[in-house]
This record gives sequence, structure tokens and C-alpha cells, in this order.
Amino acid sequence: MRWILAIAITVAVNILLFSTLSGTCVDYVNASMADPCTTEPILGTAGTLAIAAVSVVAIAYFVFRIVKASLTVR
Repeated sequence: MRWILAIAITVAVNILLFSTLSGTCVDYVNASMADPCTTEPILGTAGTLAIAAVSVVAIAYFVFRIVKASLTVR
């Protein structure tokens, strides 16, 4: 049960981190700028990729523990 809770917490943290954006807008607009505002994940691209990789490994471990526990109970 605690491994399922760990998966749920990991997913919730990822949803929170990946859905929170930060952005900037410039006061001037030139002809090549379609949109003067840009947004990116709050952790930046590198931080988002790092958190995603760590989360995938963590969830894989949690699933491994769930499977291992279900096989040893029988």
C-alpha cells in the first residue's frame, strides 16, 4: 500500500511542477516576433527533464516493489 501511495505522491508532485509555468514579456515588438511573451516550466527545460527522468526511475522502482511483494505473499 505504501508503494501505491509513493507513486501517487510522485505523480502529484510532477503534475504540480510541470503545470506551473513562468514567463516573461518584452515591452517592444518587432516584425519577426509573433508573440512578445514566452513561457517555460518553472524549473526550466533541463530541470524538467531531470525531474522527469528521476520520477520515471522512482516509479519503476515502486512498481518493482509492488510486484515483488505480490509474488512473495503467495
